[in-house]
Amino acid sequence: MGKNSLVEKATLLLGPILEREGLELFELNYKRKQNRWVLEVFISRPGSGITLDDCQNVSRALSLELEVEDLFEDSAVLEVSSVGLDRSLKDQRDFQYFCGELVKIKSKKRLHDKRVFLGVIKSCDENAVTLGLTEEKLDVVIPYHEIAKAKLEVSF
Repeated sequence: MGKNSLVEKATLLLGPILEREGLELFELNYKRKQNRWVLEVFISRPGSGITLDDCQNVSRALSLELEVEDLFEDSAVLEVSSVGLDRSLKDQRDFQYFCGELVKIKSKKRLHDKRVFLGVIKSCDENAVTLGLTEEKLDVVIPYHEIAKAKLEVSF
């Protein structure tokens, strides 16, 4: 079975499992890691965090489904985890998903006389993210193509 076909079928199998658990699929990847195939499933819960039990429940249920459907190679591994606090934001989808969250963005060049921005994602469209800067109390628009690195920031 091809990589894309497995990802599509695994996504379909995950739908009812995640719905039953009150979870959402954030990302699913099937790739080579350390000489074996790994199906990576990143899950989230709207409005709250993910527990170890959540990951274990999804892993058990999906493993059974994959076995029944005979979709997985014997040497392949299933990894189920939360999106994670240290996750990099890579594209518009990531920024939309984390709208309202605190992020640190490093730009490729100086924008608005700075290269590092700390603020809350206010909005995003197909070209840029709008960030409400925490210290300056103003909004800046940063085009995606100018972002060198973006990560969620943990605030306590």
